[in-house]
Amino acid sequence: MATFDFFRLYIYKDYCVLPYVSHSDMESNMNIFERITLVLQISYSYLNDNILEQLESWDGPVTFMVAIPSVQVYKTIENIKKTLSHFPSHVLYKLSAHVLFRSKYGCKKDVIDKLNETNSGWRYPINVARNVARMFVKSKYILISDSEFIFPEKFESRMCALAQNQLTRNPKTALVVRIFEVNDTIKQ
Repeated sequence: MATFDFFRLYIYKDYCVLPYVSHSDMESNMNIFERITLVLQISYSYLNDNILEQLESWDGPVTFMVAIPSVQVYKTIENIKKTLSHFPSHVLYKLSAHVLFRSKYGCKKDVIDKLNETNSGWRYPINVARNVARMFVKSKYILISDSEFIFPEKFESRMCALAQNQLTRNPKTALVVRIFEVNDTIKQ
């Protein structure tokens, strides 16, 4: 079994949160406050190279919550770390990843050792994952997105300029990004 730092676990309602299984170097820069952080949440079963296209299309910081079933927690977290370690360095530079799993009885080692939620009984906690991911954002602005949205080039910097301009004039404004699907047969 891999080493595991139980002092780093946070409790949020009926969930345990392991923050920063991957920590963005971008977050150590004070300029991050004026950026837009992309907030993503996915199920562990979707953590693969397909997410890279989205991560590579975003220029700014990313807060990424991976929700896992409450079974083989240690092994799954090690697999997440291993998968993330294969991501390109320019993606890891901007990516902070966190892990979320359900535990009604707390986050101590003896409790986690006994967790055995079956995959068939597991329901993806989308709202919890999104809300907890938002708690780790260090910038003034956030964009919550689904995990398959690909951004145009320099989207974050253009939106950041727009946000600063619009929100200076009217601070209670919500900026909405329209999305649309593109047919796979269309060439770039």
